[in-house]
Amino acid sequence: MATYAIGDIQGCYNELMSLLNKISFSASNDQLWLAGDLVNRGPRSIEVLELITEIEPAVKCVLGNHDLHLIACAIGARSPSTSDTLDQLLKHRKLDSYINWLRRQPLLHYDPDLNVCIVHAGIPHIWSFEQAQTLAVEAQSAITHYSGEGFRQLFSNTADLWDDELADAPRIATIINYFTRMRFVSSTGQLDLKSKNSAFNDNANTGHNAWFSFKRAHNDLPPTLFGHWAALQGYFQPPAYFGLDTGCVWGGTLTAYCIDTQTYYHQPSLK
Repeated sequence: MATYAIGDIQGCYNELMSLLNKISFSASNDQLWLAGDLVNRGPRSIEVLELITEIEPAVKCVLGNHDLHLIACAIGARSPSTSDTLDQLLKHRKLDSYINWLRRQPLLHYDPDLNVCIVHAGIPHIWSFEQAQTLAVEAQSAITHYSGEGFRQLFSNTADLWDDELADAPRIATIINYFTRMRFVSSTGQLDLKSKNSAFNDNANTGHNAWFSFKRAHNDLPPTLFGHWAALQGYFQPPAYFGLDTGCVWGGTLTAYCIDTQTYYHQPSLK
């Protein structure tokens, strides 16, 4: 048995199938961890969801920002943007089933036997790992149960700084932004939700740096797998941080990481 983690698929079904063949993935023997953003921008989101839900017993998936956007569009809390590729999926006969499945997925998955966790964007340095786990469960409950206007309020660019006193939708929106949208933060943990540059660019004028560059307030974070940041091109900082998003949907590659052997596998975009 092997455990493989794959970065942002974003509807790149053909590349996903090629990558699974490359690693000889067996749904009956292996485990597949997914870093979120299963859908959108790529051409075959329906097929991705169909496959993943069919092999669900072998899958551990965390939610990404594009997955949350799909949920919001499906329940009428948001409207698709012009750059989305969700039209056919939003009309699909199994949409409700896919949305219900996505709404049950966590924001953080941790395996104590492997002592490895996976999130979509990251875990801010201002949180302990125990706190991150607790807040992930809190936000996931809201994602499962909120509807309509309540769900719409979970999407906010002003929810950019954690405070233990936050409550209701602003609290949940802030948690979600850290787990699914974070790239750059300040020393106090304030999010920069606009910049998508590489962490190696000069961002001194913004007062923000890559979330994984800060000394953590608590030295308890296990090795962390994450996606979301294609500009990093799979940057990793062993033994702590392992980036998995290598921009397949933008013409890069789809990446799998075998946690057991610490081996990377790449499938070039077929676009």
